[in-house]
Amino acid sequence: MAIKRNFILTFMVVIILVSLLVGVFAQNNNNSTKFTGSIGNSRMVLKLGLDESARKSILVKNVNNIPVTINLTISGDLNDSIKLDESSFVLSPGEEKKAYFTIKAAKNETTESKINVVFKPETGSGVILSSTIIVIPSEDGSADSSAADSSNAGDANPAGAAVSGPNAKLNPTTILIISTLVLIALFIALIIYSKKAKSKKGLKESRE
Repeated sequence: MAIKRNFILTFMVVIILVSLLVGVFAQNNNNSTKFTGSIGNSRMVLKLGLDESARKSILVKNVNNIPVTINLTISGDLNDSIKLDESSFVLSPGEEKKAYFTIKAAKNETTESKINVVFKPETGSGVILSSTIIVIPSEDGSADSSAADSSNAGDANPAGAAVSGPNAKLNPTTILIISTLVLIALFIALIIYSKKAKSKKGLKESRE
């Protein structure tokens, strides 16, 4: 009876410990993979005369609780006519910074270009967001602009925009499956131990 009671108590303790470990690992995994990026000025329209230049900026925000490396790249019609003040910098948790650039209206037609903002953590996957810049020819040669200042946020691994990183995190489901298998193995081991203990006890009593 004492062996059976100890067996039940041991099994209950194992279940509680494993459940607590699964909860902790799953929570840590969720916190580590929830990575986002945010920018202001996600779209701006500029009216510039031919060969006229304008200096603008994109507000880059680190809304995560870890440091993030920011990399900027250029694409689109005026790829060779956009100059970045900085192409890379690091933002601390909660920090934001204006990324300045100079754009030149090198074509006498409406153009569309993009400045791609890559948010990259130290490990894991990153996020790419883009600020679209439309340049409309201005006949009178005077510069004019308007910008959408609403933030543009993206989650980790958006379709077609993720930046792969090392040290992939374990999925909570995988952790739960592994923990369940360990529990089953422990349960079987305890049953075998209990049967052996009973068998030894019975053999000892029969000899006496």
